Amino acid sequence: MPGMSPRVVLVSVSLLCCGAMLWIVAYLALGGAPPAYLAAVVLALPIVAVLAATPLLLMRDRRSSAGAFAPRPGVSAPQAPDAGALDPATGVLADKTFIAGVEEALRQGGGALLLIDATQFSVRRPHQRLSSRDEALRLIAQTIRAAVRGDDLVGRTGADQFGVYLRGATDDISAQVARRICESVENTIYLNEERTIGALSVNIGGAMTRPGLLEPYLKTARTMLDRAKRAGRGRFMVASLA
Repeated sequence: MPGMSPRVVLVSVSLLCCGAMLWIVAYLALGGAPPAYLAAVVLALPIVAVLAATPLLLMRDRRSSAGAFAPRPGVSAPQAPDAGALDPATGVLADKTFIAGVEEALRQGGGALLLIDATQFSVRRPHQRLSSRDEALRLIAQTIRAAVRGDDLVGRTGADQFGVYLRGATDDISAQVARRICESVENTIYLNEERTIGALSVNIGGAMTRPGLLEPYLKTARTMLDRAKRAGRGRFMVASLA
């Protein structure tokens, strides 16, 4: 039924059921018995409605799911990286692959570059046990990946540092993403190899970008990261374009 929504199908069948019921009531009011075929139709109509609406609902859900993760107009769909392009400890892009990806993105348009420092820990009650520092970093990487869009870039740029490039992001979006990453990591509690109960936190420094060379934006993001670290745990600062 192309072009027909599940709501239309259900409303139409519901009206038919109401009409059939009124017909039966009219028969009974006049002292007669409704035809057997009419009773069968009334019983069959709800089943037909369910059978007709179910595939339409499933098709709508598939379209909604596909649209939620579709690349934005003008942005190429990300290709699955080779295994050698990934950091083996965290599963995100390796440093060189990330830098190359950001350089390519800067040739296509602007966005936001975030540098995320994950060196701070604090004592708290346990929530999730981890057997090593690499597992803690892997958990942070997963948290970062979950906080950004599918075609944004996430890489490991240092021993305890990650980079994120938000394609086409505005100042507001970059601030929202940085805050979401800080809060999500802050809520991650772990137990390290020394059996010390603790919680992770990160600081984020960033720079809004326009098409051009990467190095100036890296320098600005590092400066903002240093300022965020001096301001305290879980802070972020993103420099706007001049």
